Amino acid sequence: MSVAYFKGKALTGPMGPQGPDGNPLGTIISYLGNEPPNGYLVCDGKEYQIADYSQLAAFFEKEFGSKSHFGGDGTSTFAVPDFRNLFLRGFHGESEEKLSGEIGAKQEGTEHYNFVPTNDGWRAPRRFSVNESESPVPNADKMIGGLVSASATAMSNTGTKVYDSYTSRPVNAAVQYCIKAIESTAAFDVYSTEETRIGTWVDRRPLYRRVCTATSPSSVKDEKQYVMSLGYDVALVSISGTIASSAGASVQLPSLGGIGTSCQIYAGLPDVRADGKIYMDVHHTNYTSQPITFTIEYTKPTDQATGGLPE
Repeated sequence: MSVAYFKGKALTGPMGPQGPDGNPLGTIISYLGNEPPNGYLVCDGKEYQIADYSQLAAFFEKEFGSKSHFGGDGTSTFAVPDFRNLFLRGFHGESEEKLSGEIGAKQEGTEHYNFVPTNDGWRAPRRFSVNESESPVPNADKMIGGLVSASATAMSNTGTKVYDSYTSRPVNAAVQYCIKAIESTAAFDVYSTEETRIGTWVDRRPLYRRVCTATSPSSVKDEKQYVMSLGYDVALVSISGTIASSAGASVQLPSLGGIGTSCQIYAGLPDVRADGKIYMDVHHTNYTSQPITFTIEYTKPTDQATGGLPE
């Protein structure tokens, strides 16, 4: 990054935060870390709740015809692909050589066999493995000679060296294959009356947002009164909201009023209890039986800690 200077002082401040991850849902990345980055899951075949990663489950259904294509029951659970110990390969597409398998499908390694010299000429060896009986090489009559791998295991057959099948392994380094499981929300905020996962909280549990609409209590009391229920247990992270007034105004919650140095709460912020039930207090008749709208962000104690730490 180039920096402009004036009289020996830099004209620019420190670098700002990194921009949002623009990778589309379903992207596979190679990650040099034990925990996946924010918004990603390790491709280890693990099952997850569809409710926690509904976008990825819907992506699998769109691409493969089923949420449970890689595992799970497809109703409440689904699984990510298992790419442990695998190399990824480009899909053959419209290429004349159909060398790869289908997208997402595991393709077994190719076994190599070698012809070996014998007293009566060249022949295909018979296949050997430890503690297993001898079995003929498949399609041996169609094979051609090849070089014997230095890593192949030499075995004896009536005094003649015969080599078992082998596979080759290039020099490599291990990384975590991770799949993009959540659409990026850094570039824009998502607000909906439906529960929406918006990220991962500091305890690595899924973080949700929901916009709630309800009606304030019908009477003025010095205690909090029941408003509505979310229907599930929550751990509140943040809340904000507005309430309409019978006088025709819409104000931020909590609504404060008073004269001079004396101030009182006319309508308080909704109180979200651990069981998901929501209460609020109203202290002025202008705010009884009025529409309220509030946005809450929360985690669920029943969720497991998954995914990477938020950035």
